[in-house]
Amino acid sequence: MSFVFISHASQAKPRVKPLIDRLRAEGFKIWLDNPEATGYSKEEAKTFYRIDAAKRWQDEIEEAKRRADCILVCWSKHAVSKSLFCRKNHDTWMDEISYGRTELKLVTCSVDGVKQDKLPNNFSAIETPSADPDLDPKTWDAAAARIVDAIRLTLSKGLGKNADRASRASLSLPVFANREDQYEEIARAASRAKNSGGIHPVIVMGAANELPFDFIDRMRLDCSRFRADKQAWSQFDYVWPARRTSSEAFQQALRTRLASKLGMSDTDNDQQIAKTLADYKLTAIVGHLEAKDWRRIEEPLMLRAWLDYWSALVRLNNDVTALPILVVSLPDARPGFRRRFTQRSGGPVGINEIARTLRRVADDPAKRPEGLTLAFPPVLDPITRSHAQDWLRLDVKQMAPASHAVIDARLDALYASWRARKFGICHRDFNKQLSPLCGTTA
Repeated sequence: MSFVFISHASQAKPRVKPLIDRLRAEGFKIWLDNPEATGYSKEEAKTFYRIDAAKRWQDEIEEAKRRADCILVCWSKHAVSKSLFCRKNHDTWMDEISYGRTELKLVTCSVDGVKQDKLPNNFSAIETPSADPDLDPKTWDAAAARIVDAIRLTLSKGLGKNADRASRASLSLPVFANREDQYEEIARAASRAKNSGGIHPVIVMGAANELPFDFIDRMRLDCSRFRADKQAWSQFDYVWPARRTSSEAFQQALRTRLASKLGMSDTDNDQQIAKTLADYKLTAIVGHLEAKDWRRIEEPLMLRAWLDYWSALVRLNNDVTALPILVVSLPDARPGFRRRFTQRSGGPVGINEIARTLRRVADDPAKRPEGLTLAFPPVLDPITRSHAQDWLRLDVKQMAPASHAVIDARLDALYASWRARKFGICHRDFNKQLSPLCGTTA
């Protein structure tokens, strides 16, 4: 039986209920973690797919999101809050969302007026209708109808279980152009990992509006050819342990987060972490670090502690095959900022200094554990008009229901200004304009 998995912040349950009622009235089966806490009676709760109290809740959520035919993410102010209280289950929440997007069965909405530009960087480009129950009934009903249509479209395409993900990659993730250099470096690291095993760390740096996390999602799908089972690499995401003051404290925080992601009860056992990773074969462990959190003295030391940890892990188990990926996300940037690279990071250290530090680590073997290579592709760039033309010539035939003439006309309008012609268009804006013509998710 197909069902819709509802992903939401626990504090937003009352605001999600009207939308759930609408979905149930439309005939959808719903998975909801705690129906009674959302306002349903005990009898009504029995009609939901939900967590089995006799089992580990983490395992139940993992199984439910895997089996779901659609994952509906209900964004709210609580979901994007930076407070420690609201981030207690942040990793689980982000896992649900990232999984839905990677598996091509994600539909999103907001339920309390949270602004789209406040969403995490890698999701702010996705169309997110507002189903805020405080809206007037007519507006709310129109938004709910759009969400229902999006869910039906997802289900009708057989996304998630019945179709081959890799063959659909170009139709479901944002359009990418001007990414050849970055693609090749990450693909080489994945190929080395597949062929020779071991640890092959990668650092990706880019402005949020160049969609660095979406780019990693695309790489995950495209690198399926490096897996014997033809599936994409296994992937676990975590937030970089910020504000640690020693290598030991950083590694302990990293160890705890990895163990939690891997579903381990013992969060202080590197041997078990190494064994679990070895069982996954090719695995990407993606750390999220915002440039504003970079500290001039401490972060280079933490970067070395990150590399040392992975080097030590592979010594514990030679079968570990992993791509530790660190994504350094910069604030939204206007195309052309790299001409002088003076874009502010939002924190105490400038972007130019961060980039120079990362480049030195990548280029100088003395700054890395012995025998460990580090790939640091060029900073993610905007899309120039020539790159857009290459994309149109090479990719659109297999992607677009719209004619080349219609897309070309849209490109002409997009690059009408002198700044766009000189510096290009960021990937987020490019996708907002082009994805509707190409049948992709903007």
